Amino acid sequence: MKTDYKAVIFDISNVLILPNSRPNLELIQTIKKLKKASVKTVVISNTSSTIRQKFKRLSNFSLDDLFDQIFISQETGLFKPNHKIFQLALNKLNLSPDQCIFVDDITRNIDSAQELGITTILFINTQSCINKLEKLLSTTLH
Repeated sequence: MKTDYKAVIFDISNVLILPNSRPNLELIQTIKKLKKASVKTVVISNTSSTIRQKFKRLSNFSLDDLFDQIFISQETGLFKPNHKIFQLALNKLNLSPDQCIFVDDITRNIDSAQELGITTILFINTQSCINKLEKLLSTTLH
């Protein structure tokens, strides 16, 4: 049975901002395509509020323009891998776990999301991530 995914949730560190503070421009373009396809785009990140300015400075893109919802640990008081930060996102999105895909580079965060029934992608590299998203969403994002 094909699942109808409604949202993709991304981490920031080492996913949207790569090591050496390089913005992941290819993934940012993919996120724009997801939005055009009416897929909700979401951030859950264990960072501080300064990430908004850092992301804008590094990538010339605004998190608020790219994402429908942003959950920053400093603002929510909740941290991955705690289930509560995922549950907060699901409640705000009004979605069930099986309607979401979560992308993160840390196994314990992936495991926590899976425990709730969220489909996950362990981020290893950009191309692999995009390929997995395309397979799950049955679409082309290149």
